[in-house]
Amino acid sequence: MHHRLVSLLTVMGFINIVNSAAVVFTLYGETNTVLLFGWMIPVWVFAVSQIAWSRRRWDRTPARPVRGRFLRRAEVATGVVGAWWGLCVMMAPAGDVGLKVSMFAIVFGMCAGVVAVVSPVANVAARFLLGAATTATVGFLIAPVGLPATIVVLGLVLTMASAFASLNAYRNLLMEMEAKRLAAQNHEQLLDAVTAIPEAFAIYDAAGNVIIQNAVHQRWFPKGLEKTDLRPGTEMRKLADVGGVM
Repeated sequence: MHHRLVSLLTVMGFINIVNSAAVVFTLYGETNTVLLFGWMIPVWVFAVSQIAWSRRRWDRTPARPVRGRFLRRAEVATGVVGAWWGLCVMMAPAGDVGLKVSMFAIVFGMCAGVVAVVSPVANVAARFLLGAATTATVGFLIAPVGLPATIVVLGLVLTMASAFASLNAYRNLLMEMEAKRLAAQNHEQLLDAVTAIPEAFAIYDAAGNVIIQNAVHQRWFPKGLEKTDLRPGTEMRKLADVGGVM
């Protein structure tokens, strides 16, 4: 799970860089250049820090647990970045409906991308959706020209659909984790049952290798059943109790 979340940071870093470059390309020459690059630079700094941090964490132990503090920080950071992305709607010239709509489309495209990438972590995706949708919608509604309300409504509907998709993916992740937990529990119960059998008992794979054996079987067949000489007259010796279950 740790590696899975870390890999998402790398993907989101590149998405931030590419889409922010698209915003700059679209608005360059149409709005204040200082304001435009002032918006872009924090996005790039955040994206580069995401990539660098994820590369540094990738080499750590895969079994490292994902802590709640890590997820809470991710939620806060993603919410701030989402709100920052929504501001690009306000940077479009007030009288240019086409650019406003283009920025609105880019923002909600980012929302859909975030949900698609980080859908296993529903809370993180929800924070981005909330921040981006709020600032983008406000920027659209305060424009001094008549803007088609249909676009705003469609954007909000897209946000809601993305949120539901994220929640469904989160439920699927929980079901997957529960299935793995039950499989591990069943394996432990099988080992307990095998250990309790007083006779020699073992389970072999198709190649004749031992998968599970109890202590009685291990004492009588230390090399496995296939490698034991069972010819008539062959003396079988029981080894000392080595205990345990494979």
